[in-house]
Amino acid sequence: MMSSARSGRSAKQATAVGWAQFQRKDYQSAAMWFEQAISWDTSLGEPYYGLALTKFTTGDTSQAEAIAGYRTNSYPKMRTLMGDILIRRAMEDYEAKQYPQTIESLNKASQY
Repeated sequence: MMSSARSGRSAKQATAVGWAQFQRKDYQSAAMWFEQAISWDTSLGEPYYGLALTKFTTGDTSQAEAIAGYRTNSYPKMRTLMGDILIRRAMEDYEAKQYPQTIESLNKASQY
């Protein structure tokens, strides 16, 4: 499937490979395939979601938030992911005793 995706420059196949790598917990490879899919077709929402979810899963909350914020309406599950990202951000703020930021993140999360 990887060689087919490369030879045909198929964003959908690259996304499928990204999901396969994600399921194997090979997050670095998954991110690479999602990024490749995006470079081949920027109109698809699923590879943006896959990339944001990969970043979120690996603890890169800032990158996940940037991607999800940029493409919130591009894929149905992206809004839910954005809510999860903001909840994690609120937890990080709370643990750092940044209470005003905690409230701000929770208020934003309630929109998703």
